[in-house]
Order: sequence, then C-alpha cells, then structure tokens
Amino acid sequence: MSNHRVKFTEGDMKKFQAFFNTKEFAEALAIVWGCGSHLINAFTVRNINRSIVERFHYLVDQNSHVYCREQSDGKGGLYSQYICSLHYKHPFVLKIKDMGWTPIRH
Repeated sequence: MSNHRVKFTEGDMKKFQAFFNTKEFAEALAIVWGCGSHLINAFTVRNINRSIVERFHYLVDQNSHVYCREQSDGKGGLYSQYICSLHYKHPFVLKIKDMGWTPIRH
C-alpha cells in the first residue's frame, strides 16, 4: 500500500467532504476510536470480530480489502484478527488526525 502514490481527484475530495457530515462518518469514527491503529505508512482497523472490520470497509471508500491474519496470543496460542487498511494520506485518516484521534495504547 505504501509503494504507490495515492491520488484523490477533486470529485473524490468532494465526496469525502460530504461524507464527513454524515452519520456513517460518525459510525466509522466510533470504529476507529476503538479499533484503529497507525503504522509508519498505513492506518489499519483491526479486530477479532470480522463484522466490525467489514462494516468499516463498507463505510469508508478507497480502502484495502478485509483480510485475516493469525496473531500470537502471548501464551503459545494463536487467534485470528481481521484487518482493513487505508493509506496514511487518505482523507479519512487526515480528518481523524485533525480531530485529535490517537491510537489506543495497550
């Protein structure tokens, strides 16, 4: 995701500006407040509940597909985690950072 340039057209930006004033944006914001994380060059929503990640995928345009990754539980076992990513310069990511979003530290 980070190896290519992300470009958003004027139409894309108008669509995102309209999205920021909807209840769907509020729902996506609630999801990222609880499940969002920021990597060096990407923003991700991660959760063991696939439906939460799929809902975020449905709400926010121009994101990656939902995929599953097995993670260590720290006790010798594994669990499945569902993930959806956005480029770190995606308008949604820039907007939530401007609103004061910071990742939850566990």
